[in-house]
This record gives sequence, C-alpha cells and structure tokens, in this order.
Amino acid sequence: MTLSCASILGRPAPTPAPTIPAYDWLLDSSAFPSSWENFPCDPDCGRAERPYEALRSFGRVKIPGHVIQQVFYFGSERSAKAKFQLYEGSDLSEATPSARSPFSPFQPPPEISYRSPIADEQYLGCGVDVVPGCRAGLRYGQYFIYFYFDIDGGKGDGLQIEEVEPILRAMDERASLLLGIPLEAENP
Repeated sequence: MTLSCASILGRPAPTPAPTIPAYDWLLDSSAFPSSWENFPCDPDCGRAERPYEALRSFGRVKIPGHVIQQVFYFGSERSAKAKFQLYEGSDLSEATPSARSPFSPFQPPPEISYRSPIADEQYLGCGVDVVPGCRAGLRYGQYFIYFYFDIDGGKGDGLQIEEVEPILRAMDERASLLLGIPLEAENP
C-alpha cells in the first residue's frame, strides 16, 4: 500500500489530471441541424471549458430552444458511475416536481432506438418538465457526458425528436476518436 501526503493528513487524494481534457469531448455544431450553432462562451471560455468539467450550449439565434452538453471527468470509474447513477435516477424519476407544471415523466422514447456500442452506461428519457425535452447520459470510463435537449412542442422551438439520435451518434464518434475504440458497424 502506497501512502500519500494526503492520506497521512486525512485528506482525499487529489484527482489525477485527465488524459483527455473535458473540453475535448465537447461537440461542435456540425452534429446539429444546419440552422443550429454553438453559442459562444463569452466572456471567457476558460470558465466553461476546463480540463475537469466543460459545458457548451447550442441553439438558434433569437429562437427559443436549446441543447446543453456537459462533460465531467472523474479520478475513478467508481466516481463517474456514481455521478451517472445520480443523474439517471433524477432524470428518469417518476416523481412530479411540485413547483414545475406541466410535467410528464421522462422515459425512453419509442422514436429513438439507438444504443451506444461503446459507452459503459447510457440512458435517454424524454418527457415534459414545463417544456418538452429529452435528457441523456453516457459514461465512457471516467467521463460522464450529460445532454439536455429542448424538443419542439409545435411552436418551431427546440429540436424535432428525430434530430436527437444524430447528436448521440456524433457523441459516440467523438468518444471513439478520443478513446481509440472503433465503432463497429451496426447490425441491420
């Protein structure tokens, strides 16, 4: 057993630096419909795009509806799995938030059958929490990637439900590139 100064002093050991910074996992707007863009992280990207945690928002200028991608890096798979389970439990909860109406529980949508062939864990749920939306979580080892998607409720805001799957596929393509894990061809 190796002792560190942190363990001798009763402090948790520092999280090791990620081999791939969290900001490298962020998608760009090419994964989205052509009218969508990634919003600038003004005034300073250093606050939103850090090595251990990164955030990016996507949308259309002056049109309601957005997508948020958040990337977390953890020092261990156990910690990443705990974060994944926390988000999954909250996102797919049947409980109705008392102050947020209308609400319908987020459940796997029948319109999207895609399952990541390389993520260690994943979930996708769509429902209504004031507005229609979908929430997705993907864990690749020590990285947890969370998405929130506004879904068009008939007013031209948000994504169409069928536009979510290409974004999830783009995330897998990014993960495949970063981790050096080939994406296998899907079975027909």
